[in-house]
Amino acid sequence: MKYKNLKSNRLSHADTTIPNTSNLVVGTLSEKQAYSVHYTNNLIIEANQSAEKERGGINVVELFEFWTTTYRNMSCEKNVDYSLMKKMLVRWRISSVDDVVIKLQNEKLSESTFNRRLTMLKQFFNWLVKKKHIVENPLEDVSRKRRKKKEIATRRPFSIEETIKILHAFKTDQCVHPCSRYTHSHYYPFVYFLFSTGVRNAEAVGVRVQHVDLINKKIKIERALARTLKGTHAKARIDKETKNGKVRYLPLSPELREVILPLLNNKQPTDLVFTSVNGLCIDDRMFHRRVFKPVLRELHIEYRTLYACRHGFASRLICAGVNPVTTAFLLGNNPETALRYYTHVIDLPKTLPIGL
Repeated sequence: MKYKNLKSNRLSHADTTIPNTSNLVVGTLSEKQAYSVHYTNNLIIEANQSAEKERGGINVVELFEFWTTTYRNMSCEKNVDYSLMKKMLVRWRISSVDDVVIKLQNEKLSESTFNRRLTMLKQFFNWLVKKKHIVENPLEDVSRKRRKKKEIATRRPFSIEETIKILHAFKTDQCVHPCSRYTHSHYYPFVYFLFSTGVRNAEAVGVRVQHVDLINKKIKIERALARTLKGTHAKARIDKETKNGKVRYLPLSPELREVILPLLNNKQPTDLVFTSVNGLCIDDRMFHRRVFKPVLRELHIEYRTLYACRHGFASRLICAGVNPVTTAFLLGNNPETALRYYTHVIDLPKTLPIGL
């Protein structure tokens, strides 16, 4: 344990705009320790009991909320990762930062979720060290978990034959229920766009008229209409940058241009290209449940999610000989991620090269 004693009248903070964390209470102190501050198990403990009552205790959860809002420009109420992290910290009831490593390791998380939360916690505790709230980062030496590549059955790419059948069904309303008030053909351009570009669902939902450059034959992907904790419907979504903040341009092929051109007529530059039958932004979750899934069932095609369109697009690029760097750019990822998660063997070669 490391200790650091200071007189109460000399307490100061480098940043006066942050909460007064000198009275961060994580344990019970004796009266003899009044007006002294100790770094016990790397957490500052304020022993001034009277000052504690006047100012109120500031806990790790409140510090995390402040760090999230002020320094990360995020919200624990809107952003899923930060909201889940906050709930985890509340559940932990940290009494010492020495407990953080054990509590994190005891969480039943997938490799990707563990690594994501480890990164976030490291950044948070580095900030606490920088602001002199703790002496050292307890997670500094904790390594990321090695992720095992697992093929997710629901994201396995559609074959060329399956893709053609799906697009034909949407275009001709082949699978529309007789009692349905809506047609599937309304969503044909949206589905065609997903298969043709491999963009993320929220990116496709958020494409606006101004992003389609008919002259230079390009489509700009820079924003997304993302889901929030409030849901996936139109009012719950927020306009934000892409998942990794990258802006990319996709070629506008003659076939894709022909499909989406009618959707651009009589619209303002900021209007959405793809909308629901009610004129709102598409709720991809409900679209998948009420439209896409029933179509697959009627066509006797193995169940997959909309994300399979993205995986299929990446796999077709690789099979066509497009280099990994270009593939990664079109997907909005780095080459390693593109090769690891978005490539699947669709058509095995009939013969292999003869060895020397």
